[in-house]
Amino acid sequence: MKIVNFWAGPGSGKSTVAAGLYYELKKQSKINVELVQEMVKDKVYEGTDDLNVLPVLNVAQQYYKYVIYDGQLDYAISDSPIMLSYIYGSMTDIERDLIREWHWNFPSINFFLKRNSEKEHNVIGRIHTENESREIDDEIIQVMENELDHFWQIYHNEDAVGKILEILKNEDSNLWQSRLDRS
Repeated sequence: MKIVNFWAGPGSGKSTVAAGLYYELKKQSKINVELVQEMVKDKVYEGTDDLNVLPVLNVAQQYYKYVIYDGQLDYAISDSPIMLSYIYGSMTDIERDLIREWHWNFPSINFFLKRNSEKEHNVIGRIHTENESREIDDEIIQVMENELDHFWQIYHNEDAVGKILEILKNEDSNLWQSRLDRS
């Protein structure tokens, strides 16, 4: 199983693009895929005040899903990569090392979503303003540059999902060919 991670700050379209990719993969192919969505947004809707304790809990729940999906799926699509937790809340070096280890336990393909400047920032389900979210984008790029071997930057527009599908087909051409041969 390969994890398809969408990175960016709040309100950038991670969940939208992840859902779009999930839909297209389910609709167009014989690819086995699941969508692993972030837990933190649910906590915001619940009205949880202290989100600083959630990063490690969020990561543990997400990692558990990866463990149970492994060997059964081709892709798990995530709108909240587990190393994204580096940005939110405080964590010890031990927690950070554990999260890094968990990230590298599964192969992944990573996309940074560049914001669509024409889209209005929606504050529903978020605690950050648009300016704060853009600052978080910059922090995330730093984490990606420091922690990942490679990642793609994709503009969040109507072509994003199509471009991502093409990248997946090129990256995993043997998988795609074997699945399409079964049709």
